[in-house]
Amino acid sequence: MLLSINWLKEFIDLNVPLQDIAERLSVSGTEVESICRPCENVKGVRIAKIVQCSRHPTKSGLKVTRLDVGEGEFPLCVTAAPNVKEGDVIPWFAPGSSTVEGVTLGCRDFDGYNSAGMMCSAKELGVPELTDVFGILQLPQDAPLGV
Repeated sequence: MLLSINWLKEFIDLNVPLQDIAERLSVSGTEVESICRPCENVKGVRIAKIVQCSRHPTKSGLKVTRLDVGEGEFPLCVTAAPNVKEGDVIPWFAPGSSTVEGVTLGCRDFDGYNSAGMMCSAKELGVPELTDVFGILQLPQDAPLGV
């Protein structure tokens, strides 16, 4: 059986490290086979708003976007995701960040457009159960940019 530590904390005050909880459960007869940290490798994700979105002039299926990531930054990001449009608030892997698989992202050239990082899907963040929509994860419009 899978058990969420956050769910358990709704019923019991647990102010000890997760490893200690696992050891105490095992000693009491409830075997803990493993501890799963699904988003452990995800680093450097920021909230961004798409302030400009247009088709790539030479690459069919790609969109060129300009992102507001707070603090006056407006990086360019190229995507093939079909579900993005101007005004969307999305999670963005900044250059130097890493995905759930541990892949470190940088900048990449798309036929003359230097794309910084990558917009994130729920799967790339390690939380595919968050949505059944294919493409980039959509966040609430009032999500704080740059966080």
